[in-house]
Amino acid sequence: MKKLAIAAILMSALATIAAQSTAQPGFGHERGDFGRLEMMATMLGLSEEQEAEINELLNAAKLASAVDRERMQQIREELHRLAESAEGFDEGRAQQLADELGEIVTRTSLAGAETRWKVRQVFTDEQRLEMEAIKAERAQMRTMFGPGPRGQSQ
Repeated sequence: MKKLAIAAILMSALATIAAQSTAQPGFGHERGDFGRLEMMATMLGLSEEQEAEINELLNAAKLASAVDRERMQQIREELHRLAESAEGFDEGRAQQLADELGEIVTRTSLAGAETRWKVRQVFTDEQRLEMEAIKAERAQMRTMFGPGPRGQSQ
């Protein structure tokens, strides 16, 4: 059961790594890419070549999204300033910022989905089947135990 719990956590990380890496400014901290990749390598038995290729894909996605991540942070800060403004709330400016933020989220979500697809192509057929088994177990655990910490999927 412990191995399945670890597998569920791994699947969650894999399923969201690209999207979150492009959408959130803190990507790469704590365990970061290498920790997730190490878990994936262990659970799926990745070869060194597969690990290197996946690492390259993840680093390329991170690099490609750097400008968007920085701009998202700037937008959030400006929206916060608008909300705290003593002069009043500038709804027009807030709408412009929200629209731009939506465009960035759309772009980074698509890029994340593409990166996840590319990572999946690195797997062998057997590794894809193992990943599907991990996903199924994760779904079962979510059904039994509900969402994970902070309401996120486990």
